[in-house]
Amino acid sequence: MTKNEKLLFEALEQLLSSVENKTVTVGDCNQARNALNIKSPTKLFIDCEFNGFNGSLISLALVDPAGPEFYQVLPCDNPVPWVRDNVMPILFNPAIEIDGFRKALAAWLRRYDSVVIIADHPADIKYFADVIISDDRGGWLSLPPIAFEIRPELSNSNSVVPHNALEDARANAIQAKTLRLS
Repeated sequence: MTKNEKLLFEALEQLLSSVENKTVTVGDCNQARNALNIKSPTKLFIDCEFNGFNGSLISLALVDPAGPEFYQVLPCDNPVPWVRDNVMPILFNPAIEIDGFRKALAAWLRRYDSVVIIADHPADIKYFADVIISDDRGGWLSLPPIAFEIRPELSNSNSVVPHNALEDARANAIQAKTLRLS
């Protein structure tokens, strides 16, 4: 038995003993996770801008509090008046077509073993799901395992540039840290 196998066996044995005694602690779980080399999913904060409620996606941002960020913009040829006045002027990137958007998103997400995408509104998750479905037959992008959380207590009201997806996602990541959600 190798040293790693022995450590794994000992961690599992201790965890099982704790389960039998009904005294499982967070430390027991963390020790077993470390022995099994299981990484916790990376938390990413999402925000989207769209052309009126249920309108087409305009921009999507994902922010990793450790630093890497994803932000892309899709074309919006006929914005509703509010979007024309409040969103279009503050898009940080030029628009790209959906195929390039999907490729960029998939490439960016593949840096992670697994992720939890945290949103302040279910619409953000809906738009993300729409993007990763890659064809009319239900095909979807090859991505790492993904889970979703909707955290209505988050508010991007402290965004440096309100209604810009990247700045709103950054604001949610900062607020989550303040609320100790991340």
